[in-house]
Amino acid sequence: MSGYIDEFLIISPSLYSFSDNTIRMYKSVLNSFDVWFGKPIETATPIDVQSYIAELDAEGKSGATLTVHTSAIRAFYDWMVSTQRVTTNPTTGIKQRGRKKSRLPTYLTREEIDALTSATLMSKSPFERERDYLLVTLLLSTGLRVSEISNLKVKDFNPVDKSLRVIGKGNKEAYVFITNIK
Repeated sequence: MSGYIDEFLIISPSLYSFSDNTIRMYKSVLNSFDVWFGKPIETATPIDVQSYIAELDAEGKSGATLTVHTSAIRAFYDWMVSTQRVTTNPTTGIKQRGRKKSRLPTYLTREEIDALTSATLMSKSPFERERDYLLVTLLLSTGLRVSEISNLKVKDFNPVDKSLRVIGKGNKEAYVFITNIK
């Protein structure tokens, strides 16, 4: 692996606020590109990058995979340009491929919500009933992920405005408000 790639991966979390998952994905992508290219990474041209992406496409990689590869290589060469290791970014002019169409969210019906909350009351233990009901209603009310709820602390709750401070994907802080589901 290129020393430039190592350096980019070390500095990018603080420079670009990349999450650990993004760093792992970019490492895999950049190593794959480096091996495929087989020459000093700083000598890559737009044709080289386009050929790499075209080869992935020919292998049947998904549009999302092609987008991740393009994004990782683009971010790397943006950094290479900003640190004056190269004069131009070989990804300039390469369009993102295969972006997913936005899907409309699906919602639970009132009957499904009632069935879900009622199911929490089936436990024999009063503690488990209360806990399960709280978790399900919190999920329904806020739209948080289970992992986000499991990481909540008492200090994250603001009783005045019924809000929660949440650390979400990419270690981003957000505030959500608890609403009534009934």
